[in-house]
Amino acid sequence: TREYALTDIENFDESVPLRYHTTFGKQANIKWNLTKKWRIENKIDEVLYEKQPHFSIIKECYPHFLHGKAKNGGIVCWEIPAKMDFGKLDRAGITPKDLQRHYCFVNEFIWTKLSLGREDTLMTVLDVNSISLSTVKNNTIMTKYLKATAEIMQNYYAGRQSCIVIINAPFWFAGMWKGVSSILSASTTAKIKIW
Repeated sequence: TREYALTDIENFDESVPLRYHTTFGKQANIKWNLTKKWRIENKIDEVLYEKQPHFSIIKECYPHFLHGKAKNGGIVCWEIPAKMDFGKLDRAGITPKDLQRHYCFVNEFIWTKLSLGREDTLMTVLDVNSISLSTVKNNTIMTKYLKATAEIMQNYYAGRQSCIVIINAPFWFAGMWKGVSSILSASTTAKIKIW
């Protein structure tokens, strides 16, 4: 229960989300203050009301969909890496910062419109069916974009990711994934399951 979990957390501050305490431990208060500062500096509360000029091309080149709820009540996000075209995003002039802003837009929609609980979570399904080795091997453009989105999720939406489930993985994928997942924190990689 929540009460039991709180007894194990030193210097627990009720104003800081529990997910920050479980993700960052003693650094929770510092990380939460950094998140609040980041939200103000980047006008995150306004992102849903901004024009999204890159929305269509990002959705085309980085296919992702909100797809109902998991058994635990968390939102499910479905991504299709085999259809991702980060080279096209790059050629269109979409920067990692643009992708980060889009990522904030999606997250703010989830956490202010679909799932309002302070401790609610997101389950991401990566359907890697038909993905090719060339898509992930030494792909510096892909790594640049994925690193940008991982930075936002891990630092400013901490603890929101309940799990990342990779499905339809080819036999070679587990070995290759180790290299790609190096851009993720240990707490995030611990939530990855490959099926």
